Amino acid sequence: MPKSKFLQDLVYNWPAKILSLVTALLIFFLIQMVTASERSFFIPLEVHIPEDYIVENSIPEQIKLIVKGPEKDIYRIIPEQITSSIDFSDADSDGVHTRNVIINTDMVVGDTDMITYEPDPVSVKLFLSRIKKEDNT
Repeated sequence: MPKSKFLQDLVYNWPAKILSLVTALLIFFLIQMVTASERSFFIPLEVHIPEDYIVENSIPEQIKLIVKGPEKDIYRIIPEQITSSIDFSDADSDGVHTRNVIINTDMVVGDTDMITYEPDPVSVKLFLSRIKKEDNT
């Protein structure tokens, strides 16, 4: 049974072909890693707490945001277009509550999947106490 010419060419010298493919992939990923850059800046932090609670510890006014991605893309980002917030509005008891920082990049022009946003800190702990209401009876 004669083998096809294509199949013979495909399997001929296969170790060299696999080595070449692996080398090409390594070079590709190395270039991707080298061209990735990092930029950081501080952005204001918006904190939402229930009306009948007060915060007993200090609230951070801003967080550090680390932006990673291709250098040409991350340096086009305007920090004022990014907002950060923490939502404690569902807290229903006194004590320490922890919530993750939410980063909103909807207003960022040119945002791509190649850009990552890492808040520092990732989460914030607040000690909440219910405001005591006085009875005027």
